[in-house]
Amino acid sequence: MPQQILTAEQGAAIVRVLALSQSHQVPEALLAMCLADARQLCSEAVVR
Repeated sequence: MPQQILTAEQGAAIVRVLALSQSHQVPEALLAMCLADARQLCSEAVVR
């Protein structure tokens, strides 16, 4: 990330969620992974 606000992993998690948001059907396992990514991202944001 240019300004290093996010790590590459955090950026990738956001891109995954945005890509899945364009789908009409998303498997439950992928939703669970996205939720876990979001929780991790939020917990890291609180620590900073």
